[in-house]
Amino acid sequence: MDSLFYFLISLSFLPSLKFFSIAAWADKVKYQPKYRFTSRMHYFAPPRDSPPNHCSAIYIPGRVDVLNAIHNYTNRLDPKNDLNLWSRAEALKFLVHFSGDVHQPLHGKYE
Repeated sequence: MDSLFYFLISLSFLPSLKFFSIAAWADKVKYQPKYRFTSRMHYFAPPRDSPPNHCSAIYIPGRVDVLNAIHNYTNRLDPKNDLNLWSRAEALKFLVHFSGDVHQPLHGKYE
């Protein structure tokens, strides 16, 4: 999460940035051809569990789900990579949205 922290610090020159204004962006673009690949990233398939007694979400690298999306878009914010400002802003918009998706009850499906 250091990558995310340093990127957010670098955004300090944008005091008018409001996260709620970008939170729905990923839902709006997932039907566009350019972003259609992201439609499966809004969900994850948790094992059958019994909240509140036992809740778990297993991160399995390489799956196309919201947990991997959060991991990958956080890495895109790493200040050591050579992404341009637009690519970083896009990653931040996805990260804000997927962070909201991950805790929504209807965004999980049982395997």
